[in-house]
Amino acid sequence: MPKMSETGRSLSVVESECIALLANGRDVPAIARELELPPHIVERQLDSARDALGAKSRLHAVILAIAMRDLGG
Repeated sequence: MPKMSETGRSLSVVESECIALLANGRDVPAIARELELPPHIVERQLDSARDALGAKSRLHAVILAIAMRDLGG
């Protein structure tokens, strides 16, 4: 079970997958292809994960997720 974020909400499975792929150097189009999602959904998931983590940017979200060990896979 994922750890709670600063905001008290765990990342969803898809949010966690998107952040994990971003942390591994993939951009939105690559994440979308890998997860078989439209790019706008990936953007929405990354923004939602950023908000859930209380991060100021996607990079900050990746750092916080790694610190929390909230990345899937």
